[in-house]
This record gives sequence, C-alpha cells and structure tokens, in this order.
Amino acid sequence: MSDSIWEWSLSRLLAATASADPTPGGGSVGAVTASLGLGLVLMGLEITAKGGTRSPLIEEGRALLERIRAHADRDVAVFGEVMGAYGLPRATDEEKSARKDSIQRALIVATLAPLASARDVAAALAFAEQAASVTKKQVLSDTAAGVEILLGSLGAILQNVDINLAALNDRDAAQAYARQREELASRGAEHARNAMQLVRER
Repeated sequence: MSDSIWEWSLSRLLAATASADPTPGGGSVGAVTASLGLGLVLMGLEITAKGGTRSPLIEEGRALLERIRAHADRDVAVFGEVMGAYGLPRATDEEKSARKDSIQRALIVATLAPLASARDVAAALAFAEQAASVTKKQVLSDTAAGVEILLGSLGAILQNVDINLAALNDRDAAQAYARQREELASRGAEHARNAMQLVRER
C-alpha cells in the first residue's frame, strides 16, 4: 500500500477490509477503530470545554490520537516486511538459512509493532478513565461508547501479537512478549471497568 489509510474514503476502507486482500487486517482496523473510540472521548471533552476553560486533557488526548493513528499504516508496512521475508529465495542451503533468519527478524518486528499499538490503546483507556470524571453528564454516553470501542480495538490488536508469538523460534523472547501482552490486556480492561463505573456513578 503506497498511500496512507487515512487518505482513503470510508467506502474504500470498508471495501478493502471486506476483500480478499490481506491488508488492512486486524491490526490496522483495530488502530482505526481505536482512533474513532478515542475521538468520541475527545468529543465529550471538547463539548464540555465549550464556553468554559479548556481542559489540559484535550491536548494530551490529541497527542495520543496521533500516535494511535500512525499504527494503522505501520501495521500494513510490517505485514509487507513479513511477506517479503517469506518470499525470499530458498534454492540453496545458504538461501534457506538467510530466509529463515529474515523471517524470524520480521516476525519479531511484527510482534513489537502491535505491542506498541496496544500500549497506546491501553493509554487511551487510561485517558478515557480520566475523561469520564470531568466530561459533562449529557455526553457521557459518547465517552462510554468510546471506551467500549477502545477495549474491543485493544483485543483485536493483541490478536496480532498472539499469532506471531506462536511462530517465533526464540521462546524466551516469545514468553517475554506474552507477558507484555497479558499486562496490556489486563491494564486496558481495568481502565475500561473504572471508566464505565464512573459513567454509571455520575
């Protein structure tokens, strides 16, 4: 993919996602939906700030939004690197060895990329928890919707970690990445629960 997903129309994104093309896949779509989920949380804060003091949370959230947006294109690029490694020649023993090493390096990158994406989405859920305590009650339903979308996106992104972990030959590294994956899933879920509890209480 030569152009950014963010330059596509919504119709093109949907058509590509529902096609036989492997990209955009779960990692990219997860980043797109996470961006929309965080956008809803930010909308609540923006509406709350109208006619009053602008919350410093807004700028923090917008910086986080830019980071999450970038993961959508990064996921596509990383997938291309993995496919490129699998496509290397393997006619000789030397080529087979080089191909195997290239695949393993690409798989590590393909594991680290969704972990980084998930880390930012978990941070967005922590941000949403903060936002839920200050957003106007009239728009807390949008905050809650954003939290639900973010939590689902986090799970979708972590699926990419899971599938790559199984293919890594370095089992020590795989176990370390698996621990990071579980910690991010747990942290994100906790922030989501706390945010939804605030919404209900308010």
